[in-house]
Parts: sequence; C-alpha cells; structure tokens
Amino acid sequence: MIKNRSLNLDWQIAIVGGIVLYLVFSLTYLFLGQPNADEGWYLYASKLVFQGKIPYRDFAYTQMPLLPYIYGLPQVVLQPSIYLGRATSVALSIGNFLLCIVLTRRYAGKRGAGIAALLLSSFTYGIYFESIVKTYALLSLLFTLVFFVLSSNLSGTWKYPLAVVLSFLAAMVRLSAVLFLMPIVIYALTTALRAKTKSTFILVAVVCIALTIGASLFFYPNMESAKWNLFTHHIAQWGNTSLAGKVIRVLAHRIPHFIEYFDYYLFTLFPISVLALCDGELRTRIKSYLLQNVPILVIGIGLALFAISHFGTGGWHIEYFVPAVMSFLPIIAIAFSKVFSLQKSFSSRVLLLVAFFITVLIGPLRHNAQHIDISGNELPLEEIREVSAYISRHSGPTDRLLVLEALWLAIDSNRPVLPGMTMAQFSYQDMDRQMAERLRLVNGEIILEYIKNNTAKVVVLTDLDWAIFKRTGYDELISQALFSQYDLVLTRGAFGQHSENVYLYLSRGD
Repeated sequence: MIKNRSLNLDWQIAIVGGIVLYLVFSLTYLFLGQPNADEGWYLYASKLVFQGKIPYRDFAYTQMPLLPYIYGLPQVVLQPSIYLGRATSVALSIGNFLLCIVLTRRYAGKRGAGIAALLLSSFTYGIYFESIVKTYALLSLLFTLVFFVLSSNLSGTWKYPLAVVLSFLAAMVRLSAVLFLMPIVIYALTTALRAKTKSTFILVAVVCIALTIGASLFFYPNMESAKWNLFTHHIAQWGNTSLAGKVIRVLAHRIPHFIEYFDYYLFTLFPISVLALCDGELRTRIKSYLLQNVPILVIGIGLALFAISHFGTGGWHIEYFVPAVMSFLPIIAIAFSKVFSLQKSFSSRVLLLVAFFITVLIGPLRHNAQHIDISGNELPLEEIREVSAYISRHSGPTDRLLVLEALWLAIDSNRPVLPGMTMAQFSYQDMDRQMAERLRLVNGEIILEYIKNNTAKVVVLTDLDWAIFKRTGYDELISQALFSQYDLVLTRGAFGQHSENVYLYLSRGD
C-alpha cells in the first residue's frame, strides 16, 4: 500500500512538473519565439472576416476558412496585435495539453497522465509551433476533443454526431484533416449500425450532409479562387517534378527526414514493439485491449492518415506533422503505461524507463533553442511593434500600406493594406495580371503601378521581397519608381522570420 502511494505521488509530481514546464515553454515562445511570416496573414484574415469579407471571394487565403473566425474573436474585443494572436494560440495549446492529461488518466491512471505530461512538455518543437499564430494549436485541440468525446460516457445519440462535428471543424481548419475525418465518420456510422440504433445512424448521416452543404457556401460561389487557394497553390510547389521524381523525393528525402527529426520517440516506441513481438501473451492482451477501446485505434488511424497526406504535398515542412505528433503522444503514453504494468521482469521495466527518460531529455536538448530569436537587442515582437509604431505616427487610420512579407506591421499598426496584399510574400505571384486580380493577388506589374501612382502612404519591403522582385525581373523598375515617389525613412536589421533588413518608405505626396 505504501509503495503504491509512493508511486502515485511520483506520477503526481510528474503531472505537476509537466504542466509547469509546458507553461514555461509556451510563455517563452510567446515572447521570444521567432516571428513567422504566416502570423501576419492569418491575423489579417482574422481581421477581414469580422469586417464582413469572405475568404476566397474577397481575399486570398490558402487554408480552409475556420481559423480566421476563431482567432478574429479576441481581435474584435481587444486591440489587434501579434501578441494577442499568440496568446490565443497558447490558450488553445494549454487547453489541449490539459485535455490530454485528463484523457490519458481516464485510460491509464496517474502513471499514464504523468507520462503524457512529460512527453508533451518535452516536445518543445511542437510547443513553439503551437504558441505562434498557425493552424496547429487549433487543429491539435480539435483532434484531442474528438478523442475525448469518443472516449466519453455520452450516449451514442450525442457522442457520434458530436465527434463528427468536431472532426469536420478540424477539416475546416486544414484541408489535410479531411483524412482524419474519414475514419471518424466510418466508425460513427458502422457503430450505429452494429448497435442497431437507426436514429443515431440517420443523425450522423444528416450531420455529414448538413456540414458539407454549409461548407460549400464558402467554395461554390468562388470555385476558381477556392481551387487555386486550396489545391493549385500547394500542388504547384512541386514545379515540373515528374511522378517518378515525386516518389523518389518522398522515399529518399521526406520519409528519412521525418524519421530523423522525430527519432527520439523511437526510444519509447522501440522497446514496446520489441516486447510485444517477443511476448505472445502481451500481443494477445494488446489486441484484446484495442478491441475493447476502439476509439484509440480509430484516432490513431485518423492521425496517421493526416500525417501521411503531408508527404505528398508540393511544399514540404516538417512542422506540418506537429498536430499529428502532439495528438498521438497521449496514445504513446497509454501504450507505455499499459505495457509497463504488464512487465514482471525488473530488467524489462528498467529498459522501458530508460527509453522513456531518454526521449524526454532529447526533445528539449535538440529543439529548445531552435526557434528562440535573440538576434536583436529587444524581444522579437517588440522590434515589429517599434516599426509599427513608426507607421502609426506617420499615417492615418485609413492610409494604406504596400507590404508583403512584413504583413505583421499591418496588424500592430492597425492599418489596411492595398488590394491583393493579404497573404504576405505569398500575395506576390508570377502570373498574368488578369489572373492575379481574379484571385485577389498581385504581380510585379500591379506592384509597380501601385508605386508609380503613389497609391500607398507607406511602402514596407524586406530583403526577401527584393529577392522575389529580382527573380521575376522587376527589382530595378520598382527601385526606380520608389526613388521618384517615396523617401526611405527607416531601415531596420535583424527583423522578422529571417532576421533580415526591413525598409520603410513614406510617400512624398499629400
């Protein structure tokens, strides 16, 4: 009895310690986290939707449309800022973390909850991306909510339709989450059929149809724009790569990169797998446990499908896997706790614990400082706020900005941008003018015209913007137009995601 109480106390300490670490890392990244160019256009979209603008129809937006409506709510109540956007992400991320603890404890007691707390709090790479303004914090929370609902004691009449709704909301944040939605819908429908609850089956089917029709209202009136934003833009990043070339790149680069980046989780999964392969009784128990707790299997399949989809996208960033990894860690914690409790051998238990603590230690050591920006003399967002304050002092509330990568400045200065410039550097596309205008984007010709006509009160460009102009052959023309219409009034180094230079120009006109 005393020994069990001691173990429970140890795991309780692990839970509390994990919570403290997660809070510390989240707040560190909120204030010291490297700026990301996506933060500007996600928050600008959040501002636009509460002005009555519709994604795809009124402005370019290369994700599914739900996130702006969630992140826009705090921006309506409080002064818009990057800090507020990050605080929203941190709130969602902490909510997901606590939900994971509760969920894991439901399946595996205090030991499982303690293991989950330490695994999640050591995943500093994921904590960074869930502390800045991206899709990941909201997506992870929705994934975990689906797991939580399917694991609850709610009646099927409420459980399965609610799980489908939450899964659908995840798909409305990021298109690849449609692959997470599919097994949830199949599980809900088949479970209702097996239980011979016709009303639940019908309700789930009606919910699916109603949600699909509701979502279509965003897309069908603007099919060309929606298709470009959600498909063409992403697929085009493959360039002219052949199908064989894509397969080779996935097999030779992307999969090895994924394994290398998250290899420390193999330190936990490998001994579990070895023990299961070597112990027939353990395999039988695992199979029996999964059959009794099917939601674990369904969520695992959904997360795997979501993750696999990102190996085939045109653009490739390892951060795409953050929501899948974050939401899969509770499953790892449950598996580890259950396998550990079934081990009678002292050496097996020691092996599992050593593997677990190696995992917990390697994560922060490898990734903790990777996205902390201390390149300047101030906090990274304070550098953005200072330039924003300069813009506010030298422009009026209705004066518009010409800005690409540095779209953060439009948020903190609370100034509108010129038409077609709502997607940061992704607003600039090397396409014909007619197509760019239809898609609510800009090209070199449009930007040159904006500058020649003195359309913007303030022009803000970064080294990355100038590199894009040079690549498309517009750098000299834009430079000449700026020289004739604007004054360079501020240059700032160590600015933004790439710690580069930012150049601020003021119009000479009235």
